[in-house]
Amino acid sequence: MMRWPAITLLTLTADRPEAFALCEKWTRRMCENYKGEVQLLVSDGGKKKTKTTLNQEHINVAHEPEKHQNFLANLTAALPRIKHDYLAFIEDDDYYSGEFLYEMVSALLRENVDIAGEGHAKYYNVLYRSYWVHDNDRHASLCQTVIRNSAMDKMRKLAFTIPDAYLDMPLWDAMPDKRYIFFDRNLCLGIKGFPGKVGIGSGHKKPEAYFRRDVKSALLKQWIGERDAMVYVDIRNDWWRSRYQCGDCSLIELQNAVNE
Repeated sequence: MMRWPAITLLTLTADRPEAFALCEKWTRRMCENYKGEVQLLVSDGGKKKTKTTLNQEHINVAHEPEKHQNFLANLTAALPRIKHDYLAFIEDDDYYSGEFLYEMVSALLRENVDIAGEGHAKYYNVLYRSYWVHDNDRHASLCQTVIRNSAMDKMRKLAFTIPDAYLDMPLWDAMPDKRYIFFDRNLCLGIKGFPGKVGIGSGHKKPEAYFRRDVKSALLKQWIGERDAMVYVDIRNDWWRSRYQCGDCSLIELQNAVNE
């Protein structure tokens, strides 16, 4: 029987309580489906300390108001606390399937590679029901990346030398041969439009013009299943009801309000 390696799940966060609470839901499910030991590590650069409920190791980092600097400060503070030889970057505002960890670590072991991830990154703005599928096929977004010990030293060096918070492409470029990419498995979606501190990538506010509409959330349901999609649909409807101050309005009235 194969022995599953111990892995660290690293989440960098700052002032995103709603997103982080949902991240814990997905994290709990991933851990239940994984066969090895898991360290949950949270590095928190928020003005207010994030509430954690999964017995995570929680590092409080001095708040940096500029989001790129906040990310780098959180990352470098976390590096000495990583315990295990496998590392997954679990971003606080993104969606993860229950099979994410299992599939990523399986690929690392099966293919004997340093880094695994999912290409053709899908971004989905919950509030505006809009999406975009990227054409990345040689690297994965950081939220969709898992590495093993053979890549740790390169990752640590990059964390202290990259000029901005975009670690994903330099990390993949540092390992040009021993890599594996899944395509279109929907193991992770880049979720945009959540309340709280705005993220670094595109699509977090009102989506860019190239985003496409998913008016009835049909594509979201196709990607991640009805039950998980409805979590985001309910969050969206609650947000729009609050914005339009129609707490008891029907979904039809709400729909007419938001399709402006």
